[in-house]
Amino acid sequence: MAEYFYTLDLGSIYGAKLERLAAFTSHDDREAFAAMLLARAIDEMETWMHAELYAAFEEDITALREKYKIRNETHLKNRKIENETSEVDDGIPF
Repeated sequence: MAEYFYTLDLGSIYGAKLERLAAFTSHDDREAFAAMLLARAIDEMETWMHAELYAAFEEDITALREKYKIRNETHLKNRKIENETSEVDDGIPF
């Protein structure tokens, strides 16, 4: 697994905000607190990205879902007919 290490200069505004938030939430390890905040921000951004991608391709996704739904229904119907018309009688009761 790859390890990522970043050193960031938050500047005077965001550095002070981080200090206030860490103090308010009783986090003594500012580095660990900053890493947790960054991880959550990355997760939120990724969720936003997925929503944007879904919105951009929603029509295509819906069309593919319908196409595969029909294909699967047809396949299952054909298997059912195939099973009903099987003439194998080997005497095994199952």
